[in-house]
Amino acid sequence: MRRTVTFRPLEGVRVLDLTRLLPGPFLSQALADLGADVVKVEEPEAGDPARWMPPEVDGVGFGFAAVNRGKRSLALNLKAEGAAEAVLRMLPRFDVLLESFRPGVLARLGLPDHALAQANPRLVRASLVGYGPGPLRDAPGHDLNYEAVAGVLALQGDRRGPVASAVPVGDMAGSLYGLAGVLGALFERERTGKGRHVEVALADAALAFNALNLHRELPPRGEDELTGGVPGYRLYRCRDGRFLALAALEPRFWSLFCEAVAKPDLLPLHRERARGAHLEVEALLASRPLSEWVDLLGKAGVPATPVLEPAEALALFPRYEGAPGPGSPLTHRPARGKPPALGEHTDEVLQDAGFSAAEIDALRASGALPAKG
Repeated sequence: MRRTVTFRPLEGVRVLDLTRLLPGPFLSQALADLGADVVKVEEPEAGDPARWMPPEVDGVGFGFAAVNRGKRSLALNLKAEGAAEAVLRMLPRFDVLLESFRPGVLARLGLPDHALAQANPRLVRASLVGYGPGPLRDAPGHDLNYEAVAGVLALQGDRRGPVASAVPVGDMAGSLYGLAGVLGALFERERTGKGRHVEVALADAALAFNALNLHRELPPRGEDELTGGVPGYRLYRCRDGRFLALAALEPRFWSLFCEAVAKPDLLPLHRERARGAHLEVEALLASRPLSEWVDLLGKAGVPATPVLEPAEALALFPRYEGAPGPGSPLTHRPARGKPPALGEHTDEVLQDAGFSAAEIDALRASGALPAKG
């Protein structure tokens, strides 16, 4: 039986999360997995739009459930009278503030940089923006746009054109760089006693993930060695219609492959880029079902794996069974608890920050908080 290891280095760290949809919540979910107390701020009626996106799990949208488990929800209308003042009053009790508004929006809401720093000089503020400095600074965007301008989409697909990725590279890369920035700033704060503003542009993150391709001349789309351009690193259809991912990139793995399939004549084709060089391997692997190749090549020590559907992938990693997302690779377990109901912890969070019942009622009367009931 696998021994459960408790790894909660951020126990006691409190995070006020103003983000929504995917990049920011993915970042704050990682912080929660590491032990932080994350308070998610949502609009009183609409909430995070991801709450309502099908399919549904635990009463909310699947995507919301995947990245918001174990958090607390504070329903607060940031545009209402008194909301900005309430946030500033809460900030001394928090270590991290996450936001993903377009540049200038937070200031227009009454929360400019200087006010945040004055409210809590030790605060680590992390901003996830779309494009960062430059001509697109104020433009709206989603992951498809970030991948497009970062040169990622240009590499995907075939000669017919680019293909959109099912995995949002810019969003996820931006979340991970944001996580690194937050953890680095918290570590720095231990030495200096001062907070810091960390800004990560999602388009920059997508560009960074594209580092291998930025400064070299690339072959036509689909013919690079990482996208099927060489026989040893390619996806192959097997007799049953399933696909095998063959990753015999190094000579020693290709040699093991040729030995396992009893085809020494294939050895010269390892890094052959000529069109059609893979056809003999393609015909060979189409002669048996996927399971037979996985068994044979696995025993031979060849990096060859089945192309799994998402549900099959979860079955391969039973430690995440029952969770809508993969959980944390750091803790090797699903995120703790269920996603919060919209505004479930509103009064609790405000009371923790020192607000009296009368002050909470006043915020409710101003429209900053949802009505009771």
